[in-house]
Amino acid sequence: MADGTPDSLEKQVLVEHRETVVDVCEAGDAVATAWPDETVTDPKQVTMPLTALLAERGLDTALLDVLATTVGAVGASTAGTPVPAPPYFIVTSRGPLCRATLDDGRRLVVRLNLFTVERRPRAYRFRNPSPNTCLETGIFEG
Repeated sequence: MADGTPDSLEKQVLVEHRETVVDVCEAGDAVATAWPDETVTDPKQVTMPLTALLAERGLDTALLDVLATTVGAVGASTAGTPVPAPPYFIVTSRGPLCRATLDDGRRLVVRLNLFTVERRPRAYRFRNPSPNTCLETGIFEG
């Protein structure tokens, strides 16, 4: 069992779900490859095709397995049954995010940071991350 720190949770995910994380990174690359330039200015050019591609490849559901692994690694259970839709799964302009409310009221978040946001001018760029550099986990007080 992981000790509940972000580093230990991320290591646990990479041990049990590396292929899923790799596949999500590849989906992000496929989205960015379809852009006419290296960046896009509308966040929907990230979120809409990435949401569709993750669903098409079954990765939205696979990411809930990642969430379940992190919940189990902290020795908790969820207040509800996660589904591949909000509030448990969303695709942001940075990448997919899974979250669950734990039975003790804390929030567990698993994010895969695939894209970066440039502030001026506002633009979205694919980070070309590795599985080790895109994964971010956290536990937050309710």
